[in-house]
Amino acid sequence: MILVVLSALALPASASEEEPRPPGDYTQVEGLSQPEHQTRRDVYRVPMDDGIQMYVEVVRPVLDGRYPVILELSPYHGTAEDRSGTHILPWPEAGGEPLGLAGYFAPRGYSVAFADLRGTGRSQGCLDYLGPKDRADAYDIVEWLGSQPWSSGRVGMTGHSYDAMAAIMTAAVAPPHLATIAPSAGAPRMYDHLFQDGVPYLGTWTGAAAAYELIAWQRHLPPTPVEISIFGASGDNFGNDMQYAGCGATQTAGTTGASYLTGAETDWHRARDHSDGFRVADIPVFHVQATHDAATRTSTMPPFTARDNPEDKLWFGQWHHGSTDFPYPNDRFAQWTGALHAWFDRHLQQRDVDTGPPVEMFLNGAGKVVTAEEWPLPETSSLTLYPTAGGSLAASPGPAGTLGYDASPAAWFYGAPPVPSSEPDRLSFVSTPMARDTLIAGSPTLRLRLSITSPRVDIMATLWDLDPAGEDAEKIGQAVFAMNPELRAGIDRPQPVTPGQEMVLDMKGMDQAHLLEAGRYLALTVASADIDKTPVFAQGARVTLSLGGAQPAALTLPVVEEPLLWDDPLGP
Repeated sequence: MILVVLSALALPASASEEEPRPPGDYTQVEGLSQPEHQTRRDVYRVPMDDGIQMYVEVVRPVLDGRYPVILELSPYHGTAEDRSGTHILPWPEAGGEPLGLAGYFAPRGYSVAFADLRGTGRSQGCLDYLGPKDRADAYDIVEWLGSQPWSSGRVGMTGHSYDAMAAIMTAAVAPPHLATIAPSAGAPRMYDHLFQDGVPYLGTWTGAAAAYELIAWQRHLPPTPVEISIFGASGDNFGNDMQYAGCGATQTAGTTGASYLTGAETDWHRARDHSDGFRVADIPVFHVQATHDAATRTSTMPPFTARDNPEDKLWFGQWHHGSTDFPYPNDRFAQWTGALHAWFDRHLQQRDVDTGPPVEMFLNGAGKVVTAEEWPLPETSSLTLYPTAGGSLAASPGPAGTLGYDASPAAWFYGAPPVPSSEPDRLSFVSTPMARDTLIAGSPTLRLRLSITSPRVDIMATLWDLDPAGEDAEKIGQAVFAMNPELRAGIDRPQPVTPGQEMVLDMKGMDQAHLLEAGRYLALTVASADIDKTPVFAQGARVTLSLGGAQPAALTLPVVEEPLLWDDPLGP
């Protein structure tokens, strides 16, 4: 299909001419700690204030001394993860097996600790879903680790997914012995793990209602091979602590009632919101996040963005959440291992080593990286485009008009947008070709004026990168914008929707780092279903968009025109 080529889209000039640092090659960092120690593994049961015992394993040098601690605090130990840290650090390998955090860092002079969150693994108690009891436990565990005779008093944390959320939660309560965290794909708010402005995510929406409780049950079941278990191995705590079996069910997100469907924020969500404490935590943070992550979306970024610590570091890349073959960010292999090694050597062993640029964005395309000194990039400019009744994304609003679609869950299955026409259950708008290479770097916004014929239907909008022939389409991130219109005044302020009455949705999009190459097109699709979301309210309504005129719909993108592109040290 050939797109109609209009005049090339001109962009505002960038605000800064200062050239940033090249990306780090973390296989070449000098002055790192070396594997000089034999190690031992010890088991501890650490009592909490309410009497439950937390299970902790520590791998540390045999030689007496005080060593900094690396902690992985997790609900997955013994089921989906081992107690060696191979999930977050599967590279390098020895004898065909990954060394993990324990095998890599302990010989280099670290005490590496693996603690099971309450109600999981071999810890007592009831699953708390990163609530108040988990916060108190995390504080006590860090302080216990920091005060042991084999500890230097400096504790760092890392982990992927839920483990990363546990690290962020711990930073928010500021235990004095916590020196740094390096979370991969973590969310400061449990709400952002479940919803985007009221629209439930696919997969993770059910996690806090059922999946984690099933993981907690796994430990009590008879041992079975991992290949036939529900969530990894079972039987890790078989025959022990049966008084706690299933007791986490009273803490699940399912207890929020109707809000579990509408996405309205409740006290359950607020009790698991660690963003305020995380923003002001006075420790350096190495934050790792993927734009295509379908388990922890980039809507989790604002609390990190709001931090004001000059030692913070961000890796932002075009990856997914992970798989058994290439768990994100570990598909960077030696680069990831070197980056984490340098980070902990600097902030735990306090070595004078290079941890690379503060911001590294690993882009779509042929192995290119953009670096910066801070996030959001100070040199970004705003590019505003207007969806028109003619189906374009234009530099000016155009005349007033309307377009509509019939909400349908069938839109969940769509791939590339139909260009230039639209399907009955979604609308598509296409820009003119990019005049120059253009980097979308930051959080887009979208304003829509619309009416719906039903009191409840979700609205979603997705960005696409299209080639001139219309044959190659790349989705930019996830469904970048989504909102339940009942929450248009805020997730904590539900307002009824009057069928047929026009309303304005101001939608904040997920952070992006995407390169639009010269000659390619930007497309916007609007529908009521997307593969990134669960189609709970996806049908039974006619949605009508008001376009152009005095109060036009508008898409605003943070962009850098002709960004400086570095070759990725990992290679193409």
